[in-house]
Amino acid sequence: MKLWLKHGDAWAGETAEHTTLRNFIKQLYSLKKVTNMWVKNASHFDLVLYLRSDLWFFNQLDVKELDEATQHPRRIYTPSFHKWEGLNDRLAFGTPDTMTIYGNRLDVAIKYAQQKALHAEHFLLDVATKAGLDVTGQSTILFERVRATGELWGMPSSIAAPTDETMIRLRPGLKVQRDQLGIPAIPKLFFTRTSNRSKQGHSYLADIAFSSWMCNKKAADFVW
Repeated sequence: MKLWLKHGDAWAGETAEHTTLRNFIKQLYSLKKVTNMWVKNASHFDLVLYLRSDLWFFNQLDVKELDEATQHPRRIYTPSFHKWEGLNDRLAFGTPDTMTIYGNRLDVAIKYAQQKALHAEHFLLDVATKAGLDVTGQSTILFERVRATGELWGMPSSIAAPTDETMIRLRPGLKVQRDQLGIPAIPKLFFTRTSNRSKQGHSYLADIAFSSWMCNKKAADFVW
């Protein structure tokens, strides 16, 4: 880990033994492996969507944003919140060429760590900027991370945080009543390396490690 820690650990105050940094490096490795799985068939897709499998979504992904992204081949779209002076890396989409850069960040991570502490959001902004990408793309999608305990963590500031009494702890087999949080119901979707076509004829690929989600042929709502 010495090379990765030349300028310290950006998460040093949060976890012991550099756990978060280690997990971030593992994440970059996983993203590269996933990217290698689809890049040979990149010409089959107009758009690629990456998202973490531990996210809980509060609203539908606006498919118009996906169609817009196809018109801007060098623009990367990321969430509009939790940028931390960089780009929120928990979800991103863009054209295959753009998302190849996103998915292969591991290739330049160690070099970056020799210049400054590796920080997820700062690192994504640095990689995208140096690659000449347009970083102005913003998605209106809202989500939280679901911790191993089942707790929702990292509420977007645009959503009122639940009180202790309404905090929902997710458990296997438990059907969560989302109205307890005062937010609209939307299913959590899981597919396995799949693609589909929108009403406008665009083909989308969504893929991350073991799970992904996709819009259906109506390009307006979602399916289980």
